[in-house]
Amino acid sequence: MNPESLPELKHVFAELRRGVHLAVEDGALYQALRSHERDYAQLFAALGFELIHHPHQFFYLRDEERDHAPDGMVQCGVFMLILIDHLQDQGLDVEARLFDGSFDLDQLPHLKQPRYQAYLRQVRISDVGGLENIAQQLKRYGFAELRGRELRLRAPAMRFVDLCLDARSHLGQEGPPATEGAAP
Repeated sequence: MNPESLPELKHVFAELRRGVHLAVEDGALYQALRSHERDYAQLFAALGFELIHHPHQFFYLRDEERDHAPDGMVQCGVFMLILIDHLQDQGLDVEARLFDGSFDLDQLPHLKQPRYQAYLRQVRISDVGGLENIAQQLKRYGFAELRGRELRLRAPAMRFVDLCLDARSHLGQEGPPATEGAAP
């Protein structure tokens, strides 16, 4: 394999290395990965990364050297956990609701319930500005689109759904884990 023959290599690597998740909507970058997946995977493995192709049709890099997620990703995870929990409490089909529409940032449940506020405080988020920052991070990493005050999740947000479902199965709980000082 000749790395120079890989289409969009420089741009693909730059985006993936920044933590961006590339999905179908990303056009040429996604198509380059899709068409040359094995070659990209071999190249990235030689550099200490694992190229992941999620079943919901997006790519991301796993850094074999990184022990933990950056704070911004942890905040995104808590944001998504709250959103998923809220949708489940309403009896909605979580996956359908997450991906078939958008969310008005002003109508999110995150700051409206003491339990959710407690979760957010653990990741240093206490106000609307913090939620707006998380929405920007979701956009930056390719998990969402943001148009004005409307947040639309993209396929890569399935990583959070997978993590939440996996955590619930490991905890054997119906809801998210309780945190110290959190209201029941």
